[in-house]
Amino acid sequence: SLTSYIQSIALELDRAAVEPALNHVPEIATEASPFTVIEGQSGLKVDVEATADAVLGQIASDSYGTVAVVVNETMPSESAAELASKVAPISSFTTEFKTKEAGRTHNLNLACEKLNGVSIADGETFSFNDVVGPRDAANGWKEAHVIINGSRYEDGWGGGICQVSTTLYNALLLTGHDFADFSRVNHSIPSGYVDRGLDATVAYGSKDFRFINRTGSPIYIFAY
Repeated sequence: SLTSYIQSIALELDRAAVEPALNHVPEIATEASPFTVIEGQSGLKVDVEATADAVLGQIASDSYGTVAVVVNETMPSESAAELASKVAPISSFTTEFKTKEAGRTHNLNLACEKLNGVSIADGETFSFNDVVGPRDAANGWKEAHVIINGSRYEDGWGGGICQVSTTLYNALLLTGHDFADFSRVNHSIPSGYVDRGLDATVAYGSKDFRFINRTGSPIYIFAY
């Protein structure tokens, strides 16, 4: 009965330690410091056995008294500094575009905004189409040149964002990691912003760029 009562107190007092975390806030992030490191917090854990022993000891003393609940502090598994020391860039890749193409430039910026700060856990599958979403006017996309039937250019919603998926693909190739199950196809017409055969075309509902993170750690994408 005593143990059960102390356990009911523990339900009110116990508090798990909070691990430090990485937080990406685009408004304040920079290329050199993409993360803000949030400090962890200690937790509390009632020592049921020690508290019961203290109560029984008080009873055995045959005197009136108050027994304090024995509460131990629990700590996060690592400090914020230790977490920050484990974070490092593993690769980057850059492609160029003409800003005078307003619709295309808008689409590139929007795709980067949707990708920026995305985290991929170890073992998780990344899908460009899932992250970036449908390309239509309702989702903020503009019309720009897309390849039709593998042979000609026409205006289509979200035109140009294959440059974003291509830039990401080439960054991944430079990481030194063998990403599992790459799902990637190149354009039927060579792209001017990357070497032949190194592009990754995407079309919502038909062509996607996917890979599985097998690095043993979470990875983060920053795109701008």
